[in-house]
Amino acid sequence: MRTASFAVLLCVLFSCRATEATGGRELAYQTIAEQKLGKGAECILNSSRSAVLCLMKSKPTQLQPQQQVSFFVFDVGTKAIIFEDVLPNASVKWMDATSVLVLVTPGTQRDNADSVPAGSGYVFDLLTRTTRELRSSDVR
Repeated sequence: MRTASFAVLLCVLFSCRATEATGGRELAYQTIAEQKLGKGAECILNSSRSAVLCLMKSKPTQLQPQQQVSFFVFDVGTKAIIFEDVLPNASVKWMDATSVLVLVTPGTQRDNADSVPAGSGYVFDLLTRTTRELRSSDVR
């Protein structure tokens, strides 16, 4: 009877440690998200669970009528932020397991060379850790 109780106790202890290890990994990016982005930040794992996209959208105000989107991409393996950005009027989502799609919706257009064309944005590639301009084929 003692042997069976001891075996059950060991199983419980080891299963709890495995859960704590996984939970600790999740807590790392959640803690960073709360520190960098604030309470209520949304964190979304990619399909391979190797990276996390954490983002926070600000509420528009009279002083800042455009919604700001702050986000970062966290590498679960290295436990480090590999990319981050802050953009007005943007949406950010996983395009696939290794790419983040960032769409920027322009606000009021001005007649100057610096105006942003409609539907602009970029794609961040986790493998190369580079960004490239958005092509129309990326959003279809």
